[in-house]
Formats: sequence, structure tokens, C-alpha cells
Amino acid sequence: MILDRDEKRIRSALLSNRPVDIRRIERNVKENMKMNTIEATPRKKAGVFVAACIAIMVLMVGTVYAAVALGAFDRFVEEHDPPFADVVTPVEIYVTDQGVRMEILAAQQFLDTTIVYLSLQDISGQNRMTDQASVFPFISTNDRHGFGWMGTELIHFNPETNTAYFEIRTQLSGNMTETSNSLELLINEITFYRGMTVVEFPMPLSDITEAATKEFPTMNSDNNFVLVPNMAGMFPALPGSETWISNIGIVNGYLHVQLASTSFVGYGISLYAADGSMVFPHDQTWFEADENFQLLNRENIVVTNYDDNRAYNFAELVFPVNVNALESYSLMLRGSAVSSVQGNWEVTAYIGDSSNQIRAWEGELLMGNIVLEHVVVNPLGVGFAGSAADMDAGMATMNSGLFSQVSIETPDGIILVREHPSIGISMDPNSFSREDAAALFNGFAMAETPIDVASVTAVIIGDVRIPIE
Repeated sequence: MILDRDEKRIRSALLSNRPVDIRRIERNVKENMKMNTIEATPRKKAGVFVAACIAIMVLMVGTVYAAVALGAFDRFVEEHDPPFADVVTPVEIYVTDQGVRMEILAAQQFLDTTIVYLSLQDISGQNRMTDQASVFPFISTNDRHGFGWMGTELIHFNPETNTAYFEIRTQLSGNMTETSNSLELLINEITFYRGMTVVEFPMPLSDITEAATKEFPTMNSDNNFVLVPNMAGMFPALPGSETWISNIGIVNGYLHVQLASTSFVGYGISLYAADGSMVFPHDQTWFEADENFQLLNRENIVVTNYDDNRAYNFAELVFPVNVNALESYSLMLRGSAVSSVQGNWEVTAYIGDSSNQIRAWEGELLMGNIVLEHVVVNPLGVGFAGSAADMDAGMATMNSGLFSQVSIETPDGIILVREHPSIGISMDPNSFSREDAAALFNGFAMAETPIDVASVTAVIIGDVRIPIE
């Protein structure tokens, strides 16, 4: 039996014991089901509270709220018609951190695969969310976990509410025979924008003068002198970049431009002559400094905990130009600009039992050098797993094309699920070395629309038919 969304809501609510203001629900019903997701706040005990079957059980991490008034997912479905709306369980819980509200609208797990519909709204008033927003979520159920590598897709951005909506699909680690009725989702960083930026150096190059230097012999450069870092910066970092121009000046008749970064030098320098031709650097030097801006040198300074001391990375470019005619040159800064925020967005909620939407086959079927042992069909696609005697044999079969196409057989005919499914092979963790290692093989053919699991009579991988009972 497949439950509709209202039945899933009732079942999920029965798994919780959180009280709710029934009068509020009645009022929402009377208002023609014009429902809004609101923050649940504690209420003083007054009158009789009825055990609710509305709120979702939530693991409180940070400031997590349950959606008392239902409707966020229904509105999302009405406006955007996501393809897997009928196979997920409405959740509608959210957490707020760093001025960003993350809400799980709906989710479901099918053995080792999960799907989540998620919204991210900037409520700080800064309108940081954009149509290029992205996240890298971590999802776990029980002792199993996985990242959103199967697909984290931005499916809609609403500029009026500054909200981005995502569909996230994840394959979990572990075997393909265990399921759970809850999942935990964690996001540590949200990227609002990522793109290329090109700007011109803001001060006239003719104003650049001789600069103080520091002797710093390196093995990757003929230049034994570098500019003394000006940590205040001669030019601020590009928006969203951790790189800035820490100094610029003339040294021994050459133009030196020094870049600094707290992580890695994230943008480059281009120098153009009056005729538009690019001037390439005569020399480049890379070096590091500690938190006190004392230069570190791997080759000439013995530092036992070098990486622990490193706080800044530098790149210094040396251009062969006529330093007496710098006004005829233009200096451009180019690189990737990233705007993001780090925080802790984490929630856990019940998602209901999905066992009635899973069909499986287990056995041993030799396909090339791989013994296929598990095939699972769920609304999201077809998963399969097996083993090989060794890595080289498994790789040879994996690359042979035997698994290049996955289809399902139904009473209405053969339906292609996906060409070139995601497949992978890894060394058995119980092996001692690659030479004697058995290989573990797995793959997943992700469907574009939900599979009617009940109608599937067989899975076809390549030209091999596998009956599904």
C-alpha cells in the first residue's frame, strides 16, 4: 500500500508525542487551507491539551523548529511540481543559523538511497541567496552515511523571498538490505555565489615607487628578494575571495606584485601594455608566513611543525617593464569570487516506512569477472552490487560496457531507466593488500521520474534479464 501525502503526515505524526494547539489547526482549516509554516513556541498550560498527530519528532540541534501549521510542502509541490513528490514523506521542519533558515520540506529513504527536498532562505535582510546557491549536504541514517554526490540540484530560486529550493539525492554507505524510518541532514557551509570576477587595480601604476624588500632565497626562483608583506593590503580581497594584494613596488628595475591569502592564492594578475598585449612575468615566487607574518622557507629553514606554523600563503610575480613609463600599463585582477557562510544546520526527523516501495533480488549471477549479488528497485532508480576476485578483473568488466544500460521490464513493455549509470569499484576493506584484495562493486541507475515499483517484473542490465519477484 502506498500512502498519499496526507496519510503520510498522519503516520509521521503518530510517531511523535509533541502537543499542538488544536484551535490553531481548526482556524487554518476554516481559512480554506491557506496554511503557513510557523515557528512553534512554548505555550503556558491552559485548559486541556490534546495529544497531537501533527508535529514531527525532531532531534534538537541548535535552534530547530517543527512546522505546526502544515502546508509548506504542498505549496512547493503546487508551484514547482517536483517529479518525486508522491514518493516522499512531508517533513516541514527547519533550523536557523547565521541568518539562514534551512527547511526540510520532504524526504524519504529507500534502503541505501535517499531523496530530500530542501529550502534555504536568507532571513538576515542582506539578500545573500542567489540563483547560483549550492550546498554539499551530509545525510545519515542509523550508522550509515553519505554525501549528496548522486545529485544536489537547485530546482528554483525565488528572488522575492530570497529562497533557494533543492532536490538532493544521496547513496549511503553500508549494505543494501537495511532501512530506517528517520534521517539526519547536516550542512556546514552554504555557498551563495560562485563566479569569475575581473577588476582593474584602483591606483595609477605611475604612483608605484621603490619598495622595501626582504632577502628570501628560494629553490623555485632566481629572485632572492621579496616585498615585505603589507598585511593591511594594497587592494582588498575580491568579493568572496580570501586573496588580496599585500604589496606592490619596484625592485631593481622590475615591477613586483605580491598576492597573499589565508588559504590559497585564489586569483591571478594580468599586466597589459598600451597596445593591449599581455606582459608575462619574468619570475614567480611562492612562500608562506606564520601568524606573525614571519616568512617560512621549507628548503632553508628547519621547522619541525612547518604546516602547523603556516598561516598565510604568498605568490609574488616579477614583470619586466619600463618602470619609468608605468602609466602606459594596466594591471587587472582576475579570479573566482565566492560568497559563502559556515554554520551548523542539522535536523533529524521521522520519514516513515518505505519497505512497501522496495523490490529486491539476491543471488549470484556472473557478469564478466563480476559476481552480481544484489539488485534493488525503488522509486528513485535501480541499485546493484557484487564482487570480483581482484581489482584488475573487476575494473576490466566495469569498463567493458556490460553495465552501460539499465532498464526495467513491466507489463507495458521495457522502460529505459538510464544509460551509463554510476558505477564504482573498491578494494575489500578486509583485504591486506591490493595484490590479494577482493573487489567490491556497486552501481546505481538514477531514474528521471518515479518508478512504479509494483509493476516491475524484471531488471535488465546490459542484455542480462534478472527477474524481480
